[in-house]
Amino acid sequence: MTDFDDIVRTNLTGVTRSIDAALPSLRATGGIAVVISSYAGWTFLPDAGVAYGASKAALSMLTRTLNQQEARHGVRACHLCPSDTNTGFLRQRKNIPGAEARAKMLSPDDVGRAIMFVLASPAHVRIDELVISPVSQT
Repeated sequence: MTDFDDIVRTNLTGVTRSIDAALPSLRATGGIAVVISSYAGWTFLPDAGVAYGASKAALSMLTRTLNQQEARHGVRACHLCPSDTNTGFLRQRKNIPGAEARAKMLSPDDVGRAIMFVLASPAHVRIDELVISPVSQT
């Protein structure tokens, strides 16, 4: 159960506490919270595992609740769900993808551009959820 607790503590509790800490500033500025989730937070991925999938899916409800409760303060939140991204995080997998598979994945720059798209949206626009994946993903 320790692995489960650690994953939920990182993926859900950590995000929740970070947003809670930032909320006064977000309210004061009408800021945007970009909640970096996962493709596994948007759809079921059998290899993701229960703790990872559940904690990332819970971020969708966190984002929706934040948008509903904080809209009156101009706060906006986006549940960003990138697919596999070619980063060092892949080394934590049981089956580490090879070079050919990594070449087809999203790059960190792809995810960065998606974040900038959300942050550059006009103050009257809220992007509730954004899912990005490579063309080759099935």
